[in-house]
Order: sequence, then C-alpha cells, then structure tokens
Amino acid sequence: RLWAMMAPVVLEEMTASVDRDSVPYKWTRILRAVVPRNCGSVDLLEAMALAANHPAALREHSQGSFWISLVQQAGIDPGELCHGRLSELKQTIRQTMVDNTTSSAMFTAAMSLVKDLVFVCGDYLALQLLEFAREDIDPTKLAAISAEDIEVWQTPAGQLHFDPVSSKEPERNSGKKKDDLWAEQLEREIALKKGQARKLTKEEQALVERQHAKENEIRARVDSSHKGLHRGLALIRAVAQSSSVASACMLTSVRIVVDQAIIGGKSVSERLAGAEIYSTMLALSRVADGLEAGLRVPIAVGILRARGFAGVVPEDWTRESMEDLATRVYFRLRVSCEAQALPAAGFNFLLPLMKVTAEAGGWGRKAKRGVEEHDEYAVMDHAAEQLTMTVDILGFHAHFGQSEDMPRREMIELLVKLMAEQAMLLPACRANLVRLAEAMEDTDGPAERDALIAGLTRADSAVRNACLAALDFADLTELDHSAELWLNVGGTGAVALEENAELARTLWADNGMEISPELIADIVRFLNHQASEIRS
Repeated sequence: RLWAMMAPVVLEEMTASVDRDSVPYKWTRILRAVVPRNCGSVDLLEAMALAANHPAALREHSQGSFWISLVQQAGIDPGELCHGRLSELKQTIRQTMVDNTTSSAMFTAAMSLVKDLVFVCGDYLALQLLEFAREDIDPTKLAAISAEDIEVWQTPAGQLHFDPVSSKEPERNSGKKKDDLWAEQLEREIALKKGQARKLTKEEQALVERQHAKENEIRARVDSSHKGLHRGLALIRAVAQSSSVASACMLTSVRIVVDQAIIGGKSVSERLAGAEIYSTMLALSRVADGLEAGLRVPIAVGILRARGFAGVVPEDWTRESMEDLATRVYFRLRVSCEAQALPAAGFNFLLPLMKVTAEAGGWGRKAKRGVEEHDEYAVMDHAAEQLTMTVDILGFHAHFGQSEDMPRREMIELLVKLMAEQAMLLPACRANLVRLAEAMEDTDGPAERDALIAGLTRADSAVRNACLAALDFADLTELDHSAELWLNVGGTGAVALEENAELARTLWADNGMEISPELIADIVRFLNHQASEIRS
C-alpha cells in the first residue's frame, strides 16, 4: 500500500533526475529500502518492476538486473514470480509502451523489463511479446500512407500544408481587371505589414476549416503508424538484446521487420523510422548464431540495400556495389555452410537476402552465352553465381526440414520460384525440394503443404512434377479435395504431362480425395490461367 501511494511521485522524480548531472541520493538504495529482506511480497515486486528498471536506477547498477536482485532480496524465486504474474507484467509493458514515446525514460524502463522477463522466461515469453510488435507494425496502414500524407504530418499542428484559399485565387481573379487585382494585392500587403490577416469570407472560412479537419485526420493517421513502427522496432531490439535469442524467436523477428516493416512499408517505413530500421537489423545480426562475425553486418546491409533502404545505411557501406557485396558474401557462405550448416537462428537471418536475390535475379552484368552455354567449365557471370550459390546453401540445410524452427514454407516457395524462373537451376532445386519434403515428413503443417500445392499451378510442367514428387511426403489426408492437384490429373499427350497425371492420380487416390461440387467451384478460378496446360 505504501509503495502504491508513493510510486507515481517516485517515478516522476526518477524521470526528472535522469537529465541531471548529479543527484544527492541513490535511487537503488531507496528502492532496496522499500523491499524488506525475505518479505516474500510478490505484489510489491510486481509493482516495482518499472521503477527497478528505470534508467535513473540502472545507471547506478551496472551489473546484472537490478529488479531481479530485488526479487531475490525478498526471498522470491524470479522464475516463479515472472511466470505467476506474466499476464500482469505483460499488461504493464504494453500500457507503458502505448502511453509513452520511445524516447521517454518510462518507455526505456519497459524495454529493460522486457529484457529481464525474456532472460528468465526465454522464447516462450519472447514470442508472446513479439505479438505486440506484429500489431504495432501494420503493413496495410503503412502502405496506405502517401508522400503527401507525410508532408502534411511534418507540417506543425495548427498550420495548413495546403492553403485552399490561395489555390482559389487564380479562379477568383480570372475575370477582374489589372487595376482591381493590383488594389487587392496592395491591401493584402498592407494588412500583412500590420500583422493582420485578410478577413476571410464565409465560404473561404468553411474551406479552411474543412482543410484543417482533413489534415488533422491525416496527421493522426500517420502519427499512429509512426509511433507503432517505432514501438515495434524498439521491442524487437529489446528482445534481441536480452542475452541470447533462440531460433524460433529470430524467425518471428525477421518476419516482422523484413516482411511487415521493410517490404510492407517500403519508402514510408524509411521516412518514418529511418536509421532505427538499420539499428534493428544490426541488433538481430548480433544474435544470428552460426554466422561468421564478419558476415553479419554485410548481410544486414545487403538486405536493406536490395530492398531500397540504402538511405538508412551508413555511407561507408554503400560504396561497394551490390554485385560485389552479394558475390563476396555468398562465396564465403557457400564454403562455410558446406563444411557446417548454419543453426536455425543464423539461417533465418540469412533467408531474406536469398529471397531478394531470387527476386532480383542476382546483381551484375548478365553474360550472353553462345555455343559454350552447356560447358561446365564456362565462366558464369556474377548474377548466375549468386543464384547458384543460393540454391547450394538451401540444399545444405534441406535436411533440417524436420525442425519447426526453420522457415520451411519460405524455403519451399523460394525453391519453387527459382525452378520456375531459372531453368539452369531446375535439377538442383528439384533435388533440394524433394530432400526438404522428405525431411519434413510427419512434421509438416498446412503452411508447408499449401506452399507445395501452390507450385502445382506453375506453367512449367517440370516444376509441377517436382512439387508432385515432394507432395508424396506431405500429409494430404485433411483435404477432401484439391483443385490444384485435380488440374494435373487429366494431363495427356506429352510424356511429361502423362507422368504428372500419374503422380497426381496416385496422390489423389492415396489420400482418399473425392470429386464434389466444391471441387468444381474451385476449378473455375483457373479458367483464365496463363498456362494452356492448366486451362485445359
């Protein structure tokens, strides 16, 4: 009760003391005095979680967690407290994040508490906390923000970015004589010198009020996305900095930062978050287990530059061309991964670079091949080398398919994409895809199954054949039917089509699928498919 009464005042004074050069008292001593030894008060320690992680206290306590030391002083097991009051502590963190800016001392305290909780509870809690970041970084809202919206948001509140009255002047003055226009202009200039604004008509005042309302709505929308983006990135950094981040946590973090903030937000995220995106990628790179120390920053930089975020990268890291950067990184990775595959955390961090490499088709001048194009000793251009090494690295990790910590869905989608778009890589991609599917057997889920089924609608029959072969290891028994699979059942004519049809019929029968009205309805959407083999 005593702490509940004094906590607001203490926290306010702690925040005020952060900017002072010296404080006549020690906050750590005050907080320790509040906690009697072996008191066993869980309520007290829960209530003190933010105060004990406040920057004013932490600058006096440089070793370990001050809050955990208070918990131990009270004779309480930190694990029991964190697990027993998990819901309340999460709510404290969430509320503090929403109520404060990322630059405030209270927000910093909440992030310090995140590190303590993740240190004690591990990935179980980290994944729950990262859901806050997933909610805050909304790619749909970010994509809806235009460049003009950001300019409106940057305009100080109370001022108009666009003046509807001035824009009406040419139209209003179009029928007036030069003498009249000159008189009006002189009147405005005299009023301006006197510090008086020209009196607006009722119509003009209504226009201004409507514009204010419109720009205030835009400003609020952009500000909400700006705060959410900064909150989410700060939380991801806090989770990454809490001792060691395991593989499952890395996969979730990378998906949020790369897929939602970078790919989803595009240039809007760059303008709203700037260098914070770079800082977050660096924080993740430091806990990308298995990667050589000298490769972590180049991989982070490569992902950002390839996605158009070169503006957030330090200038020193932009002098090397993407062609040279990617080639150098992939050569070192290919050699090291062949000797020893990366653990899940390192591979999850690397995957976004491999995905954007496939999307770009590699970087560098594409060599025109002549009669020597099938010569195994012919020199490949850098772009082809990068793609080839990407497939090799995927192959070195295919046997980890049984681990749910690996990005199995993304690996499948990447291999299918490379097969469909890079004919020279088809045999290697097919072999790696089948090996991955075999390793996933009995552990795959709907996401992996659907990724393979999606490959059955690719235009190239060889790609469909590879996906059919991989589906032999997948569990399809939950499906009553599959339109994509049925499209491959009726192939006739070419040998490849007949082989695909045989594989598809076998999968259909082995998994007990049936023809139904729902199947017919599903097939209709493929009537305008780009591939004639699928349409027919």
